Amino acid sequence: MHRYTLLPAFVYNNSKIRAITYLPDFVGKDFIIECKGYPNDAWANREKLFKYYLSLNEPNTKFYIVRNNKDVDNLIDILKS
Repeated sequence: MHRYTLLPAFVYNNSKIRAITYLPDFVGKDFIIECKGYPNDAWANREKLFKYYLSLNEPNTKFYIVRNNKDVDNLIDILKS
């Protein structure tokens, strides 16, 4: 299990602000998979933050989002080739 810190915790006006983290569904050697059937309102921002994190820290890691069985089947074909 690999939790990514997208924005570290900090203090603002003497108030502790919690870190923003992301825990993907699957992490491979050079890929990450997120299964999102019905994304919630927070997902769009978290996805952008995570892509930003990857661009700075792991630019060669591929990030896949699958939403249904067809997406999963297609991704399996991609990863097998």
